[in-house]
Amino acid sequence: MKSVMAYMLKNLEMTISGQTIKLRVAEIYQKPLNEESRIFYGNLGQDVIKQFATMTLDFQSMKLIFR
Repeated sequence: MKSVMAYMLKNLEMTISGQTIKLRVAEIYQKPLNEESRIFYGNLGQDVIKQFATMTLDFQSMKLIFR
């Protein structure tokens, strides 16, 4: 077990692909959790994905397209 400092943001709103999405709670860590997490800026989970009608994974361009 490891204790880490994090901010808990409630009712976070952000815009993705021109659409405002809302998260009830977002955990923001102050430092990387491990060596691998140093190259990541966050994770998108079902709480974000399900707010869009469609999601396309474009492996050639390495991007996500939400509509």
